[in-house]
Amino acid sequence: FRELCQRLMKLYPDREMEFVAMNGISYMSLDEEILELMFDTGFSELNLALVSTDRSISRKVQRPHTVDTYSGIVNRAFKVGFKIVSYQILGLPDETLESMEQTLAFNARLPVLLGPSPFYRSPKAPISKGRHFSEEDYVRARLSALAVETEYFSREDIYTLFVSTRIINFLKGLTLPESSDLNELLHQTWTEERDRIGMELLKELMHSRTLYFQTSQGKVANRKFRTDLFLNLLQEAGFITCQNGKKIDVGNFQAQGQQV
Repeated sequence: FRELCQRLMKLYPDREMEFVAMNGISYMSLDEEILELMFDTGFSELNLALVSTDRSISRKVQRPHTVDTYSGIVNRAFKVGFKIVSYQILGLPDETLESMEQTLAFNARLPVLLGPSPFYRSPKAPISKGRHFSEEDYVRARLSALAVETEYFSREDIYTLFVSTRIINFLKGLTLPESSDLNELLHQTWTEERDRIGMELLKELMHSRTLYFQTSQGKVANRKFRTDLFLNLLQEAGFITCQNGKKIDVGNFQAQGQQV
């Protein structure tokens, strides 16, 4: 891989070509030297897969990597200049809702975008061993079905966590000149339409405990979104780290949400 990067640098010495590791790369294969070499070559983005911070769950899905190693690579990659997306599997059959929240909160505190990947059973996969697949099971064997429910979580739980990652990523994408508190951001004037709409919806969520969709026909209430679960996630995270490294304190948002 080093030889490949060196040859690419000879062909494109001034990073004229952009390269991305879009479909995931094992962070166990990365170190500071490799990251700097990749960035100098023209790589700009990294897709990493944490899967879960729960070590027992990681072992079950044959991902025996450590959280310390992962966070070290993320921080080094951010320092080098990479944009990073970190993927988490939502709804693994043996994982609890609390465990999934902890993993999302952990990544919320890191300078990465959250990449939620709802679990689905696929034929012949090791986790489906011994399971008979009916015609209905084949129809459900897709990410968008959100078909797996267990004693630990419901379909609405997985849906809520999925939508929560989009809200958190919205906040992570803000270009803040300095770290701030979410309540302060809610009362700022936002000139970009997307930022303004997003903040208005968050302000409405804080006061009414209802998440709304913004549509061409106006606002529509999201009846499947569990606000209590989202607020618990923010409380677990404590703060959110943006893509530019600035932090947003979300503790006050949680407190006001509980008072309504």
